[in-house]
Amino acid sequence: NPDGSKAYTRENAKDIDINRDALALQTKEGQLLNHLLQTVQPNFAFNLHDQDSFYNVKGTEQVATLSFLAPAADIQKTLTPARKKAMSVIYAMYQAIQHELPNQMGRYNDTYCSTCFGDQIQKLGIPTILIEAGYYPKDEAREETRKYHFIALMSALFVISSKKLPDYMGYFKIPKTDKLFYDIRFDNILYKGVITSIAIRYNDFLIKGKLTKVILKEQTIHGVQLKDKLFHRVIDAKGSDFSSISINNSSFWV
Repeated sequence: NPDGSKAYTRENAKDIDINRDALALQTKEGQLLNHLLQTVQPNFAFNLHDQDSFYNVKGTEQVATLSFLAPAADIQKTLTPARKKAMSVIYAMYQAIQHELPNQMGRYNDTYCSTCFGDQIQKLGIPTILIEAGYYPKDEAREETRKYHFIALMSALFVISSKKLPDYMGYFKIPKTDKLFYDIRFDNILYKGVITSIAIRYNDFLIKGKLTKVILKEQTIHGVQLKDKLFHRVIDAKGSDFSSISINNSSFWV
């Protein structure tokens, strides 16, 4: 997606999410990928994504730095031969990196997506391994995530080349992911005329050629909504008005 890479968007220049173009094939990029799949017929496929900072390992307060998935090949989530192979490789990756990244890896939601390339590639009988590269505590640049992602990929290539795949059932030992994290909780903040606590999530957007953190206002929560949620940072706002807060102020990250 060269257009989206330049614009820092998931969509291409025609505002189409290429990863949802597996059936319609209305994009040149989707058509090319489909052609390569048909002609190369790979033994394995790796479906690599970035993951928001919002995910935790379900049942814990640990962030999900890496999430894995063997995508479903149909709505019934049938354990096809290809999917079982993908599960085996994922479990090998999980085992290889567990001591490096303890309790910070999860299993991503496997709801079938008929228009997604990963699910359709699995349906073609090509074992497909999805890796979501997420957040590592206090690592805004995600350099630590890159390191663990690299180790995971090398582990996958090693076990594939060894032809000694572990039992695919080990895949189900990997805990699922949840989505309880918020980037910042501000305490003692003035919000709608009341001193309260408020939690925000943000994403990076390219604005006038500069990556800028933008608060996702529809995901802002406060008061009793904070119960049972998790937070990467907690900041005492000392009575400041929420409308005056700038999350691009570097002083927040000291």
